[in-house]
Amino acid sequence: MDNRGDYQHRMWKKSDSLHHSIARVFLVLLAMRLKSLEIKGFKSFANQTVINFNEDVIGIVGPNGSGKSNIVDAIRWVLGEQSSKELRLDQMLSVIFNGTKKRKAAGLAQVSLTFENTRNLLPTEYNAVTVSRLLYRTGESEYRLNGVPCRLKDITSLFLDTGIGSNSYAIIALGMVDDILEDKDDSRRKMFEQAAGVAKYKLRKRETLAKLKAPLKTWSGSRICSTKSAETCALWKNKPSGLKNTLSSGKNISS
Repeated sequence: MDNRGDYQHRMWKKSDSLHHSIARVFLVLLAMRLKSLEIKGFKSFANQTVINFNEDVIGIVGPNGSGKSNIVDAIRWVLGEQSSKELRLDQMLSVIFNGTKKRKAAGLAQVSLTFENTRNLLPTEYNAVTVSRLLYRTGESEYRLNGVPCRLKDITSLFLDTGIGSNSYAIIALGMVDDILEDKDDSRRKMFEQAAGVAKYKLRKRETLAKLKAPLKTWSGSRICSTKSAETCALWKNKPSGLKNTLSSGKNISS
């Protein structure tokens, strides 16, 4: 096989591998069905609103400004979105319903997302998994898994390698299609890494490197403190006895 044939063969293998990776993610998403979304006090949803996903295709129709995009924002927020800019807000506390002339402001924003897990694709024994996020006006926040308080890291770890996350391409928000077409901030590469299952290994690598660097920073800081202490001792020894007595007594000295 000539060089051109070798190149075409390698490209075919890469394309075939990518197709299998994307197909694997879609199969995971189909097997782990989204059951319901519950919203209360989040953005324009003052009342408790429950959206049930009983059919394969669900359409939410409404005029401009009715809050359709807020549903997508709610899904991204409950999965751990930390950027207020991605939610089209100036600050994160703005997700809480701010009130109107006839309705008082809400005290907290709460969103719950429920998945079927009958095929045990998620590493848990429960057949239904509910992820919840709460944010109070005091600034306190809380995450829950099936009603039990947990950390954001627990939720992130639960959905690793499923293609579901606050920044995954299983949730297409406004502007994400343009970002993929324009390849803004390596959007295409991130999408392929998520589809191929590489993203979780990169995350674990970053966490491991951070743990390895932490002791080095502590050791370096102690070396600096030790060096400064040695310099202080040397200066103290070289000072006149009268100045030492003055410093020891705590009296003020003018330059």
